[in-house]
Amino acid sequence: MRIIAVAFVFVFACAFAACPKEGTQNIPATPILGYQLDISRNKVPKMETLYRVVDIMARLGYNHFELYTEHTFAYKGHEAAWRDESPMTPDEVRALDAYCLRHGIELVPNQNSFGHFGKWLRHPEYNGLANHPQGGAVHSGGAVMGLADALNPIDPRSLELVAGLYDQLFPCFRSKYVNVGCDETVELEDSLFTGRSAAAIREKGTVRVYLD
Repeated sequence: MRIIAVAFVFVFACAFAACPKEGTQNIPATPILGYQLDISRNKVPKMETLYRVVDIMARLGYNHFELYTEHTFAYKGHEAAWRDESPMTPDEVRALDAYCLRHGIELVPNQNSFGHFGKWLRHPEYNGLANHPQGGAVHSGGAVMGLADALNPIDPRSLELVAGLYDQLFPCFRSKYVNVGCDETVELEDSLFTGRSAAAIREKGTVRVYLD
C-alpha cells in the first residue's frame, strides 16, 4: 500500500507525490492529475452528484480522485462517530470506485488519521484517545484550541483504532494508494506542554513524536 501524506484540496501534475513501497522504480511514468473533494465539513454529496463530478473530471482529463474523510464513512462498530452525518457506505464507495474505473479515474481512499479527529473525540467512546481530552491546547501562534482534535500519538490504542478503520476502508477500493492525511496536528505544538504526549515531546522533540 503506497501512502500519500497530503490533506488539502490539490491538483497533481507530476510523476507522483507518494512514497512507493519498493523504491522509486515503482513511481508511475504517467502524470497524475488529481482532485480531492472534502466530504467532511458540510453535507455529504449524494451519489448522483459524485457521479457528475466524475463525469466532469473525465472530460477534463483527470485520473485521480479522493474523498477527504474524517468521520463520514460508515465504519462498522463506530456508529457513534457517523450516526447523524449521512456517511458513505461501503457499497456506495464500491459503486463509485467502479464508476471511476469505467471513466479512467483511480479512486483513492482518504482517511485523516491523526489530527482533524475532533468529530470522533467529542464522543465519550473515543475521548480517552485524545491528546488533549478537554481541549485547550495553546499552539505556537497563541491560538487556543477549543476542543480535542488530535489523537494521542504515544497511546498504542490510537494506532489500533486507525488500523481498524483502514481494515474496513481499503477493501472498498481497487487503488494501491492511500492518503492518510496527518496534517495540522497543532496540538503537538502546545506551547504550554499540557497534552498527554507532552513528556515525550520534551524528551524527543515534536518531530520525532509525530513521525513515531
